Formats: sequence, C-alpha cells, structure tokens
Amino acid sequence: MLDPLSQQVIAWVGLALLLLLCLPFAGIQKLVLEVYALVLRLALLALIGAAAYLWFRPQDLPSQVTDALDTVPRLRAVLPEPGAQHFGVCAAAPIVLLLLPLLAVLDVSRKLAGWRLRRLRALAAAP
Repeated sequence: MLDPLSQQVIAWVGLALLLLLCLPFAGIQKLVLEVYALVLRLALLALIGAAAYLWFRPQDLPSQVTDALDTVPRLRAVLPEPGAQHFGVCAAAPIVLLLLPLLAVLDVSRKLAGWRLRRLRALAAAP
C-alpha cells in the first residue's frame, strides 16, 4: 500500500493533468477527442463481439446479467429471456444505436480539431 504522502502527490499530479487537459490548446483538444473516439469505438466493437459470442453460446451468460435484469422489470419485459439465442443481440443493439451518433460527433470534431480549427477560426475572424 502507498504511504499517505505518495497518495497526496499522486492526487495532485492527477489534478494537474486534468487541469492541463481542460486548457483550450488545439493539440490537447485533438488528443482528447482522439482518445475518446478510440475508446468508444473499441467499447462498441467489444459489445457487438459479446453479442455475437452470446449468439453462439447463450449458456455462458453471467448470472450477474439476470440479477441486473431482475432489478429493472421494464427492461426485462422488453428483452427476450436471458437464455435465448438472440438475447445478446437484442440487448446490445439499442446501446450501440444510442451511442453511434456520439461516435459520429466525435469523429467530425476530431477531424476538425488541430490546424483545421485554427484555419476555420482565421477565416471566421477575417472581415
């Protein structure tokens, strides 16, 4: 375990890093957009992969999923039975469909960030 002084140093370094990421520098903004778009894309692909896996092996569904479904009765009423072959696809499809527009926004913003953003600002500021 870390001693209290190390924990304080790590906390302050993390806070300084967050401060740096919040500054309005084009390079930092582009880096943040690149990382978030990549993480979201990988998460969506993993979700689609998990749905495909559950299509072929529905018996491997963790028991935590059925426990979580028991806490949300409306969701359980909409989705098929957890042992069904198409349960993974039916559970993953709405999540992917909801997050696809966010991924598109991140991609467009990422392409515009950096030197293109500076160029657009210069064009907008010209008389």
